[in-house]
Amino acid sequence: MSKADLHRLVDELPEDRADAAQRILECLGGEKHDELTQALLESPNDSLLHTLAAAPEDDEAETPEEAQAVREAREDLAAGRVLSHEELKRRLGIS
Repeated sequence: MSKADLHRLVDELPEDRADAAQRILECLGGEKHDELTQALLESPNDSLLHTLAAAPEDDEAETPEEAQAVREAREDLAAGRVLSHEELKRRLGIS
């Protein structure tokens, strides 16, 4: 697919999908390149990933309780008080 093909697809997008397309393209384009973008690239047909990528940014202020939970989580992580996904599944008896 060429950039010309992408331009054509963008031109054909319904207006109500423009914001979602912009956020996804921004992720692919540079400074927002993160784990979600990588997942989208690896699983282009995953509707959940596309929904997450298109979701608006959280613009609500962090509550004191949320800030405390983040501090505690970071402290736990730094102290090694965490379980890997595989260890948690093993402890829960999930395959």
